[in-house]
Amino acid sequence: MELTKQLELLKQLCEIDGVSGGEEKVADWLKNHLPEDCKVRTDALGNLICEKKGKQTPKNKLLFSAHMDEVGFIITYIEESGLLRFSSMGSIDTRVVVGKPVRLESGALGVVGAKPIHLQSASDRETVLSYDQLYIDIGAKNREDALQFAQPGDFATFRPTFIEMGSCICAKALDNRIG
Repeated sequence: MELTKQLELLKQLCEIDGVSGGEEKVADWLKNHLPEDCKVRTDALGNLICEKKGKQTPKNKLLFSAHMDEVGFIITYIEESGLLRFSSMGSIDTRVVVGKPVRLESGALGVVGAKPIHLQSASDRETVLSYDQLYIDIGAKNREDALQFAQPGDFATFRPTFIEMGSCICAKALDNRIG
């Protein structure tokens, strides 16, 4: 398979949202892109198990193991103002999330926000933010408006990006999807 085709497949795979506990779309994509001669099944935990037999019985068997999930967020509460409160799914340092664009399970886009720096005290600026100080702004006017796009328990991921930088690639979920 030529490199451009491989990169296109990798891009498609990285752009699928699959926060821990919500990897079904990733599994479906994989099932649709595996060779037809692969025996595919899903176990009780949602693990996708693929088996491809060779032409001969090998002396040794080979196992490729990778995970489909990615870090992300779960909506925990919707404020009367329409801002979404959330927690992390996986280890995500709060110092890197403020200002980052996100995509909700519904497809709605938002951005992670915090108290503006000009409203923070000097000691506030010295302290690493906790998740209870962060919110996702989806441009909703109020809680009722926000509920059209998000519910508590919905997932959110970093907005997909796939950037080729010479011989390097930068993408969300790349560490999980490249194998």
